[in-house]
Parts: sequence; C-alpha cells; structure tokens
Amino acid sequence: KGAMRLLHVSDTHGTFPDLPAQDGLVVHTGDLLPNKTRGVLAVERHYQTSWLRRKLSRFKRWLAGRPFVYVAGNHDFIAPTEMLAASGVVAFDATHRCVEVGGLVFYGFPCVPFISGEWSHELDGAGLAERTRELAALLVERPVDVLLLHAPPAGILDGLGGHFGSEPMATLLARPDIRLPRAILCGHVHEAAGLTVLQGTSTLVSQAATTVHSLMLPPCPSPSAPSSPASEVSSLGSRPPGSDPSSGR
Repeated sequence: KGAMRLLHVSDTHGTFPDLPAQDGLVVHTGDLLPNKTRGVLAVERHYQTSWLRRKLSRFKRWLAGRPFVYVAGNHDFIAPTEMLAASGVVAFDATHRCVEVGGLVFYGFPCVPFISGEWSHELDGAGLAERTRELAALLVERPVDVLLLHAPPAGILDGLGGHFGSEPMATLLARPDIRLPRAILCGHVHEAAGLTVLQGTSTLVSQAATTVHSLMLPPCPSPSAPSSPASEVSSLGSRPPGSDPSSGR
C-alpha cells in the first residue's frame, strides 16, 4: 500500500475550517453537523437534514473534489454521506463498517461514554464494553489500516481538567492479540486536540477536535521491515468560533 495524505478534521459542528491545498482524503471523525436542541431526535433529524441540503454547494467547495470518509459523532443524528453522494461527492460512511478507499481500509466506531442520555451513540459502561468487544473481534480477524473513533481511548488526548475517553477502547488497544491499525483518528474532546504515538507501538494517534491535521501515512512496510509512524504530520487551522468543549463534548 502506497503513501496516502489524510486531512483529518473533527468536531466542526456545522463549520468549514480551512483545509490545505493538498490532494488526499478528507477524513472527519464526527460531530460534523450543527444542533438546534439538546438531542430532541425528531427536531435534530429535520434540522440537520435541512442544514445539509442548504449547504451542499458549500460542502462541495470545501472538499474541492477530494473523497470524504466519515464516522458519526454524538452530535450527529443523520448519516450525511447518502445526500453528499447524490450531489456528486465521493463519500464513504465508515460508521460500524469497513470501507476501502485509496487502498486503505477504514473502520469507524462512533460510540462514546455516557454523557447525559441526550446525544447520539452515547452508551453506559456495559453497552460501551459490549460494542468495544465486537470491534475487538473484528480487529483480531482482519487488518484495519485506519481506525476512526469519535471518542479517544482513555488516557490518550482525552482531556486537560478531566478525562473523557473510552476505558474499554484503551483496554482493547493494549491486548496482544489485536492487529493494531497504522493510525487512529479521533476527536470529541475539544480542549485536548493533538498528535501522539500509541505507547510502545508505531501507531499514530491524531485527535483533531475543532482543528485540522494533515497526515502523510507512509507506505505499508513489508513484513520484514520495521514499521514507523507517519513520516509527515502537521497541525493546521484553528478552532471554529464559538466552539464550546462543555456542550455535550
């Protein structure tokens, strides 16, 4: 598998942050859409569908012809990729499924630790553990190049004053039988965006909540060659005006 540029964005909440003039894939790890209420399902679905319909032309200009890969976040109450694809965007929804784009296999996991019961994809401890076990079974069986999470694993770019990541996900990534992805992309915790490498591995972790990271994923190493993290990583853009890290994360 050859090198691939990923323009990683997350938690844009209805904004269109500036993207670098680079080829590659635009990868969004959730909270793409704006909200009108605190999770009133019927209101949110209508509001987000209407918003996306009005913004299709703006969305296409923002992507500038680049493919779009997406996993849902807790503020997203509709799946936008069908409408985007109907408008001519090359769009892939990786939510709870594997998609192959540009020779890379992506899998998207939208689930987040319980917040208040108002938001999409939030689960209590038992529910989150069960969904994470399902993901673990998949990662044992087949390789995934890029794992898309909305919430980061616990203890990894998941908070400054507190921690809001997923404990089951952190446990999963420490299992010796798991085929670790080459990169983990996530968001959710607005104040903790950053870049790191999963401890003791070569797996890149990009947490791009309210910002943009430009990542060059190097060619997949041969089995005999030592692997290395992304050879080129840069942080671009800025937090959208009015972003509020305390509002349902």
